[in-house]
Amino acid sequence: MDKLYTDLNVAQIEEWRAQRTCGPYFFLVHHGATSFTAFRSKEGFMRWLEDRGLELEKPLVPVGEFQYQRILGGYVDCCTMNVEEYEAEKARPGAKLTKVLSNGDWTEGVLTRPFGGRVCLHYLNPNVKSRKVFDYWEAYNEMDPPAVKGA
Repeated sequence: MDKLYTDLNVAQIEEWRAQRTCGPYFFLVHHGATSFTAFRSKEGFMRWLEDRGLELEKPLVPVGEFQYQRILGGYVDCCTMNVEEYEAEKARPGAKLTKVLSNGDWTEGVLTRPFGGRVCLHYLNPNVKSRKVFDYWEAYNEMDPPAVKGA
């Protein structure tokens, strides 16, 4: 099932607000008016943007300061039950392996830009028994390391 995400925004929140989250999370991404994902660090957030071919409307303020802005561009989330289709995407020229949080597990994902268009994030459905699953905390800390204040 493919889903296009284009109406994305990010709120950078103050230190005192971040400390009230379970992260603490300093970067809160919204899809429309709905919470979408969150990041503890600038590094993790910037990796997420870059991997998906997204850009910011303006530069970020230092971690711990408030700012709200649009995220420019969009990407396609491509979850599949078809292992052969997924393997074919991995073999596509220019494909990049990544890790994606899916149904509470960190699993393998592949980023492609079919036909030079939007980035597509491909990963296997949680019901595929053969899908690769990584240690939660190792993958979490790799993809979104703890925040560095003032960065």
